[in-house]
Amino acid sequence: MAVLEQEDRRFFYHPGVDPIALIRAFFSNLKAGRVVSGGSTLTMQLARLEEGRPRTLWSKLWEAFRAFRLEAGHDKEALFSFYACQVPMGGNIVGLEAAAWGYFGRAPKDLSWAESALLAVLPNDPALIYPGRNHERLKRKRDNLLEKLFHRGLLPELDRDLAVSEPVPDRMRGFPKKTRHLLDTLAAGHTKGPFESTIDDRIQETAQRIFDEHAVELKSRGIYNAALLVLENRDGRVLAYIGNVGWSTAEGDGRDVDIVRSPRSTGSLLKPFLYAAMLEEGTLTTNMLVPDVPTVYKGYKPENFDRTYKGAVSASQALATSLNVPAVRLLKQYGVGRFRDLLAGAGMTTLTRSNDDYGLSLILGGAEGTLFELTGLYAGMARRLREGPGSGFHFRPVVLTGEEGPETRFPPGPGAVWLVFESLVEANRPEGENFWKSFEHRRRIAWKTGTSIGMRDAWAIGTTPELTIGVWAGNADGRGVSGLTGLTAAAPLMFDLFRALPLSEGWFTRPDGDLRTVSLCSESGYPATAACPAVVAQVPLLAAGVAPCPYHRVVHLGREGKRVHSGCADVASMRHESRFILPAVMEYYYRSYHPEYRSAPPWREGCEEIRETDRPIGILYPPVDTAIYIPIQLDGSRGKAIFKMVHRDPSEKVFWHIDDHFMGSTTLFHELEVDVAPGEHLLTVVDEEGNRAERRFRVLPQNR
Repeated sequence: MAVLEQEDRRFFYHPGVDPIALIRAFFSNLKAGRVVSGGSTLTMQLARLEEGRPRTLWSKLWEAFRAFRLEAGHDKEALFSFYACQVPMGGNIVGLEAAAWGYFGRAPKDLSWAESALLAVLPNDPALIYPGRNHERLKRKRDNLLEKLFHRGLLPELDRDLAVSEPVPDRMRGFPKKTRHLLDTLAAGHTKGPFESTIDDRIQETAQRIFDEHAVELKSRGIYNAALLVLENRDGRVLAYIGNVGWSTAEGDGRDVDIVRSPRSTGSLLKPFLYAAMLEEGTLTTNMLVPDVPTVYKGYKPENFDRTYKGAVSASQALATSLNVPAVRLLKQYGVGRFRDLLAGAGMTTLTRSNDDYGLSLILGGAEGTLFELTGLYAGMARRLREGPGSGFHFRPVVLTGEEGPETRFPPGPGAVWLVFESLVEANRPEGENFWKSFEHRRRIAWKTGTSIGMRDAWAIGTTPELTIGVWAGNADGRGVSGLTGLTAAAPLMFDLFRALPLSEGWFTRPDGDLRTVSLCSESGYPATAACPAVVAQVPLLAAGVAPCPYHRVVHLGREGKRVHSGCADVASMRHESRFILPAVMEYYYRSYHPEYRSAPPWREGCEEIRETDRPIGILYPPVDTAIYIPIQLDGSRGKAIFKMVHRDPSEKVFWHIDDHFMGSTTLFHELEVDVAPGEHLLTVVDEEGNRAERRFRVLPQNR
């Protein structure tokens, strides 16, 4: 209203040119002896803005012609909108909306009468009069327009008086920069604006405040960048988007990079999807023991973050504690190609290399992903669980209103997702969050961290029934930082934001329609047999059964407590016990964490009947199917290899042979330092009872 009163009162009544205004301008200019009024309508001004012609008589005629054409092709509302977007508003500001934000920090619809009137007078002479320049003259023009509005009955007297008393801003306030990276990304991918986003201003400001609170601590550790994404699980709407926060004062710190859309090493973030897939098909249960022992596959040797081994852990514990070795062994079982196809089908677009190129490292950060897609994957699992069987896997987050995220394929159903989330809830939280279960108002969060090789990327993604929050921390230029982990750098930001938001304390409803009850061995998590105590557990409805428990069996003991069989002892004299027996290497590490574990009783002399899983000997080094390299020492002498093995009975004496040559014997600590020439070899270890183990290996040539 104020703009039309100032620029073109009869805008809605003329065909593009206003004869009355032209006649009035002619006489005004004649009386003044110079040009004081151009008589241009708003449509003619729009034509001039589009053409950029100099102000001459011929230009005025051209503007009139263009104004007629514009009026013929567009309605009045569209023409006013075009004008509002292109009109200069002082300094380098163009458009009414930009001016409203730049001068007053608010949208045009939220402006007062005084503020609206001030913007309305700026296009008259935008190069000379604007906030910060010719202050008194600007105020007079504003007040004159307010007086006109009052005399025309468009502005009540009280409102006029209050508006006139409002001060005129003396400078530009500056534009809000809450989602600068999002705007840049949207502008790069779209040809037209403005953009109406799904961002929730309250959540965005809360997230920014929390990031600022952590800035000093992270900066002191050499961590200068962070990014965040908050999604609403119901429809995938992006509620908060921090593309990058930079805390370094150095040039080139990468703060302009939109980390939310930048591929980075995923760390351990993909593990839940592998577990869900294997739970769904029935090759895994959450209780099932998976090996956690030194492992080598064609030279690739994964290690746990703490460089220790637990022998065997339940799948649920392996996921909650993010153990690397069990995850790699499970991926080997499931198949790299199948897993890559699963992720790509779920919508992960960054998997552009071949299966062989990724290999088993795919599960430990060998692939790259974006915070945008990875947070969307977790939100998709939450949505799958919210909506139950038959729901789509709504993957891609929605940034702009009116968008629809595509439905993508993710085979694991609500039952498998529920079991995975129940494991992720139990993950150890960062310092200060460890006692969350003791709080009266506790909030369950299924969450996972990730840390890339070289400590370049720290991730944390958590989900509740309502929201999924993804956080990345690190350095945008890829510099690694000692001690940078998802648990210590990204997770505190994520948990602080969850705590700051007014979310419900409810949890996902268990999808009983997609789960069934089975009996599992209490210690191994495999399907129960007569040889083991059973517990009741849940598995996905359509999960296929796996082989019965390989670790529980009935053993037969003689009077002295040693193992016997019917070929060497009287059946009537035997005692029968159900025992939990692990292979020697698994047992070696397992019993360090389980003092209650009892090794299998030894065989009575003359009664030996050794199964592979009963062998008391296990070779740790050299690994299976690998080549070893023995370096030359600093003094130029040949180095030596240190071979390792384990025995159920540490006091047993073990004899070492390489290629049928006796190398020595050990007791208690079974390690042997030997000089081995390059080439193919056979290691054999034998105990005093005749139990033996063999391992073929190859020694690479030494380079001088």
